Formats: sequence, structure tokens, C-alpha cells
Amino acid sequence: TELPPSSNNTTLTIDKTQIIPDGSDTATVTLTLKDSLGSLVKADPVPAIILQKSVDCTLTLTQNSFTNGVITGTLTTSTAPASCSVSVSVDQGMIQPVTVISKTLSVLSVTKSGTFNSTTVGNTSNEVVYTITNSGQVEAKEINRIISGPFEIKSTTCITELSGTTNNTCTINVAFKPTSAGIGTCELKIEYNNGKEKKTITESLTATGQTPAAITSDVQVVEFKDVIEGTAAQTKTITLTNGGSTEATDVTITNLNAPFNQANTCATIPANSTCPITV
Repeated sequence: TELPPSSNNTTLTIDKTQIIPDGSDTATVTLTLKDSLGSLVKADPVPAIILQKSVDCTLTLTQNSFTNGVITGTLTTSTAPASCSVSVSVDQGMIQPVTVISKTLSVLSVTKSGTFNSTTVGNTSNEVVYTITNSGQVEAKEINRIISGPFEIKSTTCITELSGTTNNTCTINVAFKPTSAGIGTCELKIEYNNGKEKKTITESLTATGQTPAAITSDVQVVEFKDVIEGTAAQTKTITLTNGGSTEATDVTITNLNAPFNQANTCATIPANSTCPITV
């Protein structure tokens, strides 16, 4: 921000009008004095830099040095966030209003909506939505999404940046595609730059993979003794076993013709269960 010349045609510029503190962090600022010809002012004694602040302003300036017209100082905010209008002056001259804005660094967090259904090996589960929220005021940049194992990102609105004001959320849709039965786990990792440094957040993913239903019989051949017509029928029991971790449905026995008949049915057989059929 370049200030208009005062009565002595000296100008003052400040190199930063926005700082990004983390809590009570500080930012180094440089103020430059030049005369009407554009040459650096060599003042003796060192001029005093004065910040005439508004009542609620939390910014302070500590003057560190003055060399050949260049003044360096440390601008500090004790409360973030804060927006502060101040007037900068040198030895009570060249007063010029500037606005110095303090912003909190971006902070990403993740919430989950829904859970993964148990899924048969080779199939793909329902999608679970993970919402990423930026609770800071600085835009999160360089967003990178990392996932591995039997999980995959199906779609996302989290591209490379996420605002810290409006539109400060994005979503990642994840699905589970098991390659083996049992518990599948991994991490959804989000890397980003919070306006000052690299940060990472993680979310644990867990789902269950199931083997397909697998029906076996305890006998391959059912033998009946000779039966005299008109006498009581003989019965045999066939035990069907579902050795998979997925329920078997629509179970039927075919090619069973008279005079043989099926006394009961096993339309469904739960995972790792048996069902007897009487013939």
C-alpha cells in the first residue's frame, strides 16, 4: 500500500496488508521510506512507527530495525480471527489508513454418512460419503486424496482447493470391493497445505468381505429299499450345507419325479448353516 506524499514529499509503503497467524503467531513486515525522488530516506534518529488502532483491534507492531529507509517490524495478533483497520504513521506524519487482516489457518476434518454393507467377494458395495470441512478461514490448497486396499474412490468434489469461508465442504464417495473374505481395513488420507505448512488427516475404513454361498450335500446317491405297493413309504434325509459366508436364496431341488416327492423345502439357507430335506 503506497501512501500519498506528506508535506515533505516523503512516502511510506508497507509490504503486507494481510497476515495469517496460527493462534498468536507473528508476521514480519517491511515499511519503506522514500523521498520525492524515490530514494531511500536515511533518517537519524530512527523514526517511530505508530499504529493508531481501532478499539477492538488486536494487532500490535514491534519495530525491530531501521536501515537506509527500510524499517522491519513484527506484526502480532493476540486473537484470531481479527480484522483490524489501523493508521500507520512515521513520527506523527504521513498518516495513511491501511487494513491488516488476520485469518486462522485452514483446518480440515472428516465426517462419515452411512456404513459399508457386507459384500460378496468380487462385488462392489454401496457407496459411503465422507464430507471434508474446512473450519479455518484460509483456503486449504494442494489437496491430495490417498486410499488403498479393497476400497476405492468412486467420485469426489474435493479437487485441489477448499475455501475457508463459503462453500467450505466437499465430499468423497468411497466403495468397498473385497478380494477375500473377512474384515477389510485401510485409511482414507487427505493431505493439504493449511496456508503455512503441509498437514494430513486420516479416516479409518472398515468393511466385511463375504464368500459366495456354497451348497453341498451330505450324500451323492440316495438308495431306497424295495417297497411293496400299498405299504408305507420309505423316507430319506438329505442335509444341505451352506459353507459360504453369504446366505443362499432360491434353493430348489430339480429332477425329482414321481413316485418320489419332497416333503419339505429349504428356500433359504443362512451362511454356515444346514437344512435337512426329507424325500
